[in-house]
Amino acid sequence: MKRFVWPALKALIAVIVAIALVKIAFFPSQNDSATADISPGYAANVNTVTVAKGNIANKIDVKGRIVQDATVEVQADLAGVVDSVAVEKDAQVSAGDPLLYIKHTETQNPTTSTDGRATSPRHRSRTRSPGPRSTRLSAAR
Repeated sequence: MKRFVWPALKALIAVIVAIALVKIAFFPSQNDSATADISPGYAANVNTVTVAKGNIANKIDVKGRIVQDATVEVQADLAGVVDSVAVEKDAQVSAGDPLLYIKHTETQNPTTSTDGRATSPRHRSRTRSPGPRSTRLSAAR
């Protein structure tokens, strides 16, 4: 008998609770017309603006000053004379841009001519031009 009574009693209680929840949720009482007085204790003053088409200007005024970076000494990899300058004064350069070109002068040793006389050394000069094998001072230093 216990095998049938307790499960039936549990099922009956579950059905009663389900019916009560459905009644409370979907069928409120008609006699209970009293509503709670919901009013805030403080009235807020809210500023409102009507919507209108217009122009939006993105303008920012900032006070400040521009400071120059510290001066950096750049040295050449070889001896020679400056042949030409690749940039103007106060120009903005990027890393790897050539700043100037150096004319490298090599002195040759004295040679003897075919008749046995010594000849004076010749000066051979060459200018480094931009290219993959050029020697130049760059802004990367």
